[in-house]
Amino acid sequence: MEKSMQFVINLRDQKADVAEYGWTLDDAFFQAIEATEVQRGQVDAKLKVQRTSGAFELRFELKGVLTLPCDHCAEDMQLPIDTEQTMKAKLGDEYDDDGEMVTVPITEGTLDVSWLMYEFIALEIPMRHVHAECDEEEDI
Repeated sequence: MEKSMQFVINLRDQKADVAEYGWTLDDAFFQAIEATEVQRGQVDAKLKVQRTSGAFELRFELKGVLTLPCDHCAEDMQLPIDTEQTMKAKLGDEYDDDGEMVTVPITEGTLDVSWLMYEFIALEIPMRHVHAECDEEEDI
């Protein structure tokens, strides 16, 4: 994905103890991220970045709808998404991501959160997704 400055958070220069951001993640976002799981949707994303001692706490709220093909009939279906995720970030010597803490090089001081939001959304997609009608047909 081409780095969009829209989703880049400047941790090094954050002046306030708390900063808040908001975006609408639409079809263009999902197509630009170049991942195969989700190509269409409309998700409201909110991010609250709170400075803590030696780190930053990032709280993501993601709520909306994804358009995915039904696993049974392959027609489009709507899948609601509503999740809150928290992670930590700190400034350090070089980039590192251990799943719980992201270290951002202090020389850059910025973190692109676009892929993080995509991953949080993708984790909410069930292994099997079908329309309610298709699910009833399979039970017969």
